Amino acid sequence: MPFIELTGIKADTAALAQIATGVTEAVVDTLSVPAETVTIYFTPFDAAHYAHGGSISAPARRRIFVKLNILARSIGVRRRAAAAVCAAIAMPINHDKRNIAIYFIERSTEEVSHAGILECDRPLSERTHIPSVSTTSSNLQE
Repeated sequence: MPFIELTGIKADTAALAQIATGVTEAVVDTLSVPAETVTIYFTPFDAAHYAHGGSISAPARRRIFVKLNILARSIGVRRRAAAAVCAAIAMPINHDKRNIAIYFIERSTEEVSHAGILECDRPLSERTHIPSVSTTSSNLQE
């Protein structure tokens, strides 16, 4: 964790590699996680399989949906991450940023498990991807 789901990007391998590098760097820089914990899933689809507002949309107007599955962060961190991830996606494929929607799916350490062990049950020394900020709701405002 974090893992990122990118839906609706149709690009060649070189552009996808650029996006993967840029999104990973954006997430590492804004969320303070090691690069080796970042996983990205690309889910492309044909233009005929996309509708917006009840109509099949032209590829240039197609929205790209991004789900950032992360441990809870402050609103300031989410703002920086949203801007950096959006730019990392838009630039390599020359996509209008207004057609990139990013959703933060945040969890506490009690809701995330790796190798069958809840993150809250791991020693702190093993939690390399855990944010340094407290994840209680009272501390998430910045």
